[in-house]
Amino acid sequence: MVAELEKVEKGLIKAVDEKTIRDFLFTSNTKLNEKQQNMFMQIAIRHNLDPFKREIYPVAYGNEFSIVTGYEVYIQRAEKTGNLSGWHCENTDEGAKITIYRKDWDEPFVWEATYDEFDKGQSSWKKMPKFMIKKVCIGQGFRLAFSEDLGGMPYLREEMEGAEPFNNKSKIESPQGRKKTAKKEKPLLKVTTTIDKVSAHETKSGSSLYKILGEKDIIYSTFSEGLATLARSAMEGGCQIEMTHKNDTYNTIEDIKILEGEHADKTDPA
Repeated sequence: MVAELEKVEKGLIKAVDEKTIRDFLFTSNTKLNEKQQNMFMQIAIRHNLDPFKREIYPVAYGNEFSIVTGYEVYIQRAEKTGNLSGWHCENTDEGAKITIYRKDWDEPFVWEATYDEFDKGQSSWKKMPKFMIKKVCIGQGFRLAFSEDLGGMPYLREEMEGAEPFNNKSKIESPQGRKKTAKKEKPLLKVTTTIDKVSAHETKSGSSLYKILGEKDIIYSTFSEGLATLARSAMEGGCQIEMTHKNDTYNTIEDIKILEGEHADKTDPA
């Protein structure tokens, strides 16, 4: 994002300001409360994303929401760096694979996204699964290949749909075996906390494990990129979250909910 900020400062591109964001929020049907509006505004301004161009938009579900962007934004930002030499994405039997060429890299960057990780049977995935998985692959590929420019930007809706709480209303309870399993598992715990850090660690299998640092230096873990994104959004917006996690060694996260209410700034008394 350094290059983007430099262009804003030099007047080469127009900066997204508070008025632009508030006009969008107050004249649309997003129905965000004041807390959610402030978070949306902070992220949009920080990354210079224009809501009128649908470069950033909120997705509401019940009293909760998520902040997302489109895969085209990633491509446009990568092109503006001057280091994009070319790219192509293709469907595979397992999902999709993208190859990205950077002018300053000797080897191309290759990334794959699979159906089993993201296709949860929602409406769009039923109608056009090949296109949906390609969008996920494009978004993830460009975010990783141009992490210095795209790091911290909102994720794609297609990525977020594979994580809680998008699925919390569409889960199908198994009539058999569920009760027996529940008896053996430890009860889930709920904690209200702020987020100090969200970090990703690659496992031996090549998947990403996300570690979330909460209050009292307690670390929580998840393999869900969507849940990690919700935590990161709350951290950037200065919001508390209600986190449901397993009572296990890793404090494995099951669900994250961004809480309502005003956020009190922590300032030293005069």
